[in-house]
Amino acid sequence: MTNSVRELEDAKVIFVIGSNTTEAHPVISYYIKRAVKKGAILIVNDPRKIDLVKWATIHVQQKVGSDIAYINGLLNEIFKNGLEDREYMKEHTENPEDIRKWVEPYTAEKASEISGVPVEMIKKVARILGEAEHVSVCYTLGITEHICGTDNVKTLANLQMALGNIGFYAAGLNPLRGQNNVQGACDMGALPNVYHNYQAVDNPQVKEKMEKAWGVSDLPDRPGYKKPTMLRKALDGGTKILYCIGDNAIQTDPHMAHTIKEIEALEFFVCSDIFPNITTEYADVIFPDCAWGEVDGTFTNTERRVQMVRKLLKPAGESRPQWWVLQELARRINGYDLGFTSSEAVWEDMRKSATSCAGITYERIENQGLQWPCPTVEHPGTPILHREKFNRGLGLFHVVEYKEAAELPDEEYPLILST
Repeated sequence: MTNSVRELEDAKVIFVIGSNTTEAHPVISYYIKRAVKKGAILIVNDPRKIDLVKWATIHVQQKVGSDIAYINGLLNEIFKNGLEDREYMKEHTENPEDIRKWVEPYTAEKASEISGVPVEMIKKVARILGEAEHVSVCYTLGITEHICGTDNVKTLANLQMALGNIGFYAAGLNPLRGQNNVQGACDMGALPNVYHNYQAVDNPQVKEKMEKAWGVSDLPDRPGYKKPTMLRKALDGGTKILYCIGDNAIQTDPHMAHTIKEIEALEFFVCSDIFPNITTEYADVIFPDCAWGEVDGTFTNTERRVQMVRKLLKPAGESRPQWWVLQELARRINGYDLGFTSSEAVWEDMRKSATSCAGITYERIENQGLQWPCPTVEHPGTPILHREKFNRGLGLFHVVEYKEAAELPDEEYPLILST
């Protein structure tokens, strides 16, 4: 989230899209409801009549997968009626004229034809957004879990930059994270293209920095593979060994039978989990992992707040913390000492070579979490991102075109199934 959860209570206009907030994020939904009680306008954009619609000023029912056409239609109307924040676009964005041209084909009539949203509804929503001092946009997996998920997010970013809603209180672009600590996992570098704190693998300066911090040489200088590619390459011998930590891949990945074939093609498959599941049945080795209440550590929530997690129970049986398993593997395979002696030691190792979390110590979050960026131990944390400028300097508008879903209903399968 560019902003903080509590700010939602003070928002004047809230635009929710692709989020069944009351079910997926009940605590956050309370702040949205409080805002409505205080007079806020709530626009819920969802093909279904979800529970949050009870609180909505307007319920927009766009067709599944038509978000880009709908949002581009809103942008077209905003520009057509001069409702954009011209000063913000001039001062804070790199290519303000481009976005105007890109959305010209998406008239309200065209957007309505694609999305199923009535023309007058598109015009009404565009006017509300354009006339508001600031708007808070909240989205979740209903935006990202599409083949065009990245483009969906870019379209929302285009909307908020055109309206001048980034960097202000009770505004911003706010993804409500789909699973507990998925933000923390990404922050710690559980992605194929970055080290912790989103430091790019293919940046020569970052590579040099990490080699110096870890006392190693020849770290990779290109991004690794994403999980679907790793699994696919198992079929032709490109992936020989897979170490799966806390991920029931066969259950959660699409096309279960195909995923099983990919895993069976591996030469060696290791699973680390807290329970047996359908994926561990195919493992050559299973490491019994600890559950969250059995280890100390940190979680980072959806508003970038790093919080302390304390051990409550003794780990069951012969289970071990994952940091201990990785330390032992490194030592036994090639005698390398990772320096992992506790969860705090792992955090400290990360913090010393970090950027946005460098000022977050266990001592500082003993009683209350801190929001990154927090670059020094004197820094108070950052409730709102991009207040002065974007990380890249000026914001960049992206050209985003609507394209149909990969699989549309037909005579044999005349249904749309949505998560």
